[in-house]
Amino acid sequence: MTTNFINLGGKRKKIGKANFLPLSSPKTQTPVTPSEARGLRPFLFLSFFVRVLHSPLSFGEGLGVRPFLLLLCLLTRSEAFSQTKEFSLSQQEWQFREVGKGQWKKATVPGTVHTDLLDNQLIPNPFAANNEKDLQWIEEKHWEYQCTFDMTDAELKNEHIVLQFDGLDTYAEVKVNNKVVINANNMFRRWTADIKSVLKKGDNKIHIHFMPVSNTEKEQAVKLTYKLPTDERVFTRKAQYQYGWDFAPRFVTCGIWKDVKLVYWNNARIDNVKYTLLDMDKSKAN
Repeated sequence: MTTNFINLGGKRKKIGKANFLPLSSPKTQTPVTPSEARGLRPFLFLSFFVRVLHSPLSFGEGLGVRPFLLLLCLLTRSEAFSQTKEFSLSQQEWQFREVGKGQWKKATVPGTVHTDLLDNQLIPNPFAANNEKDLQWIEEKHWEYQCTFDMTDAELKNEHIVLQFDGLDTYAEVKVNNKVVINANNMFRRWTADIKSVLKKGDNKIHIHFMPVSNTEKEQAVKLTYKLPTDERVFTRKAQYQYGWDFAPRFVTCGIWKDVKLVYWNNARIDNVKYTLLDMDKSKAN
């Protein structure tokens, strides 16, 4: 009989008649107990639904069973997923400045340092006249962003509180209440950290230090015994159009370019579901 399972991380573990991957504490790696497994009933229903949905059924059996399973899955969906809640921090009062210099100015998230400078009338229109050449200094500076957010007793009772950046451009050090929680080096991926241990009731502070990409690129380039046909941009996981193109000027920027949020969850959550085709023949394909 074909067995389908939900990928929860770790090794396979049998709970009831369904094969699941065990949940464990991030610190102790202790497998779930039978009492804790009761909280996985919604996942068992989902696994059962997937198993029967992909099993060979006659036309009559399919009409009778599959709608029932779909209804069962929908009824249990709220229980299975209600343990995860999200709160966007993008609409908080973000500020930015050159590191250690001047007053903090209003920032927009998602956004970039170039657009924030323009919105605060600190630079002229980058696309007008020859302003492109006069604004190359921006990519050589260190920039910092910050915001505060409030935490209540109820929110702090969640087992996991994850700070999630859907996009950081690019080399960045993230601190929460003066503790480093993320060191980012890739514009194209999501960055997360469980920050429950560093949070407190009331105001909490996020601080992000963006470093110039040219510093890291040059450090990587000198390690090679040969010179690449392009400049140092190849060492950075960053949008290449920022370095200039036949259709665009050079503005190597930085910033929080996608949403940033807090994710609360308890007991278990589904990060992703993987389907594996175990068998196929012409009769099933038709």
